[in-house]
Amino acid sequence: MIKFIAPSAVLALVAMAGGAQAQEVSWAGPYAGANIDYSRANVESSGVGRIDWLSETPAFRSDVFSAWSADLEGESFGGGLFAGYRRQFSSGFVVGGEVRYDYLSLDDSRMTPQRAPHPASPGVTYAFGNSYEVQQSVSANLQLGFAMDDFLGYAIVGYTTGDVSGTAEVLGANGYSKFGEGSDWVSGYNFGFGGAYRVSDRMSVTAEFVHTELDSLDFTTDYRPGSTFAPPAFDYAEDFSVEPNYNTLRVGVAFQF
Repeated sequence: MIKFIAPSAVLALVAMAGGAQAQEVSWAGPYAGANIDYSRANVESSGVGRIDWLSETPAFRSDVFSAWSADLEGESFGGGLFAGYRRQFSSGFVVGGEVRYDYLSLDDSRMTPQRAPHPASPGVTYAFGNSYEVQQSVSANLQLGFAMDDFLGYAIVGYTTGDVSGTAEVLGANGYSKFGEGSDWVSGYNFGFGGAYRVSDRMSVTAEFVHTELDSLDFTTDYRPGSTFAPPAFDYAEDFSVEPNYNTLRVGVAFQF
């Protein structure tokens, strides 16, 4: 009987100690923190002509908008603030919600040399320009993960809205000049994965990789004052869109309350 009780008591003490340790490294509850990050973007800037452009040949229209549209890039270092709440289950499964603000300052621009867009107009050359900027973003994310003592690994999926601006312009050697710009908060989504490591009772270090896709920012071009071939005799219109997507690697520090 004693031989049975003694090992049982030891096992009970070990289980209690294990439970106490699990409690000490619990990831449940509210937390907040800050991070630094590196982002790299791939942004599609594309334009199409309105009905006025139908008076031109399909080949000329295709060549103009092929030259005018561009895939822009860009990279930047930034930072952010975040806060959230997690619930941890006895199995180690963790679910949480988080809101965050990130300063990005992603941007890129280009201006082509003067070029003849098509043999249909050999005597006229044009320079085409595009630009974009993603200044900042706000996100609401869901985290699904698993805790292993001092380490928490998790997947991320959420909603993002970003402060996006864009421009498009064309400059002809004959004085033809048009410009368009837009700026707005654009919605989208993000997904990725991350991990946190507990370095003290209340503090952890975090690392995340997140991909963000934003919807398009749409705007139109217009003639600059003094442009040649201006309305009403010559009144072409273009619709442009800027569609950003970017990858972000961030590291930070979080404090649990």
